[in-house]
Amino acid sequence: AAPEPAPSKPATVKQAKPATKPAEPTLSVGDVREFIKDPFCRPFVPGSSVKGSLRTAIAWKLSEGLPLSRPLNEVLRKADESLSRRRSVKREKVDDPFMKPLFGDGPTVDLLKAFHVGDSAPLACDQGFAMCQVVVMNEFREKFDAKRGVPIHVEALMPSVGTVRIPIRVDLFRLEHDRDLMNAAGGKGVTLLRDRDAILAAIQNYAKDLLHYEAEFYDRRAPLVAQFIKGLLRTNTAVMPLGFGTGWHAKTIGRRLDEMDLRAVRKTFGGWTRDDKPLK
Repeated sequence: AAPEPAPSKPATVKQAKPATKPAEPTLSVGDVREFIKDPFCRPFVPGSSVKGSLRTAIAWKLSEGLPLSRPLNEVLRKADESLSRRRSVKREKVDDPFMKPLFGDGPTVDLLKAFHVGDSAPLACDQGFAMCQVVVMNEFREKFDAKRGVPIHVEALMPSVGTVRIPIRVDLFRLEHDRDLMNAAGGKGVTLLRDRDAILAAIQNYAKDLLHYEAEFYDRRAPLVAQFIKGLLRTNTAVMPLGFGTGWHAKTIGRRLDEMDLRAVRKTFGGWTRDDKPLK
């Protein structure tokens, strides 16, 4: 008998592979920087952060007209000594030579002991909050673009929350009877804190100076951002940098130093990049 023919293979049709969607990032609780909350898990704006921002504005006012070359040289000298002895430099104390003449030699005699800033009342979690992604911009080889691989997700307070009130009180009795405070800035500190209008003017003038600097910076890099900042200037509102990421120019009296001095400080404490720019 003749052998049976081999069974024929069924016809196959090649199908195109389904297009793959880019993987969406998955976030866990630890991947999102939470807004600060009280023990009952209610968010609030901390007075300490607000006071730090206001302290910068007050320092900017008190340092007006002061020669800064001597404290600058002291900062750089101490840093060089520490580095030559292979000791780590405590960056949180970098500004001591600048700040001590303005506010006092230590926490027990600090001028702003008489300047009390409280926390805000608890805020409703379901109103005015959103999870946002912070984009870190990087300037490299004449390009200003988002830095890759630095996703920062935050729980953010949005403008829709409305007004958040922060209680601020000046202790006039302490200013009058605490003699140690009179030494701050040669007595100019006490005079400033006694005058409510002078404090407001100092804050507004500092904010305006910083906004002008920011507008000029973004004019050459991101015109839409520059337009937004110029719009803030026209409102005559005191816009204060709050929290992390505010940069060297928004800390202590960075705007009082010229660019060459500021570069020297940044080089000492941060180093340089390969294209001759100070590290962040």
